[in-house]
Amino acid sequence: MRQLLISVLALGFFFGLKLPIPAQEDARGILEKAIKAQGLAEREKFKGARFKYKGTVYHGELIIAYTDDEIYQGYEKVKSAQELKFNGQGMRYAFGFDGQKAWMKDEGVAQGPDKSETGLTASVMNELYLWRVMGLTSLMKFLVKPGPAKDSEDPKAAPLIRRLSDPSFAEREKASLALVALGEAAVPSLEKARRSTEAEVARRAEHCLSIISSKDIYFDLSLLPEMTIDGKTAQGVRVRSRGHRDVNLYFDKKTNLLVKLSHLFEDPITGENANEERIIKEYQDVQGIKTIKKAVVLREGKKYIDEELVEARYLEKVDDREFAKP
Repeated sequence: MRQLLISVLALGFFFGLKLPIPAQEDARGILEKAIKAQGLAEREKFKGARFKYKGTVYHGELIIAYTDDEIYQGYEKVKSAQELKFNGQGMRYAFGFDGQKAWMKDEGVAQGPDKSETGLTASVMNELYLWRVMGLTSLMKFLVKPGPAKDSEDPKAAPLIRRLSDPSFAEREKASLALVALGEAAVPSLEKARRSTEAEVARRAEHCLSIISSKDIYFDLSLLPEMTIDGKTAQGVRVRSRGHRDVNLYFDKKTNLLVKLSHLFEDPITGENANEERIIKEYQDVQGIKTIKKAVVLREGKKYIDEELVEARYLEKVDDREFAKP
């Protein structure tokens, strides 16, 4: 979540070498070994988690030190409270998702290119989606849903899609919210709209798809070529799910631990895309679960975040009031 929130303040795809994919290993086999190595089956009994982090963001000439206190409920709810220090100044703010929509308690911090409610909600839901993917166990439970995909367009969606390019921000936002409310029926039209040559239409359509698809997630898994990460041979698995961008996972072939995640990231401020890599440097044991302790985030190959976990606890239950907007 830091990657998303720090981007709010600060105003991938992996193109790998074409190496042969080992035939004896399939994607499910790699994930099964990783789940066992990280003790993730043990994590299933916990409904929530609280993590505290410290780290540094490198944004051009600006260097930002931060602390972050996060609490999660499954993959559906989150709250993050951050303190940031840069150029002798400090800032605090909170950000959350209550299971329906995102909120931010700020002091003039930008929320996106147009402060769109759907854009803010889609951004945090996409981050929760990455959290789910990194949890691995969901990937084994919810494989591709059987049956043909629906491709007929609902007549109610067409006029709403046209309003996504309306000159009025208020009208664009109303149309986005109406498409989300339409749900599954809007998906065929949104799939076409996300390929629009109009940037605003494509961006809003993708946000709507992310929100709708996050309520009914199924995964398609495939192998990626092996690659070397920090001197370690790693096996790759590509994760695909309707309404979400591909996520590539890489696992140390010797330890079976996750060592890298790559995907295409959308900056919530500029709306621009960037190839993002999260390189896992170290794990620690938390309640029998191997939990990421140190990680580095790269954007377009350049270091963007150094992060360290300083406190962690998995929770059997979290009060829903934790996620309400203050």
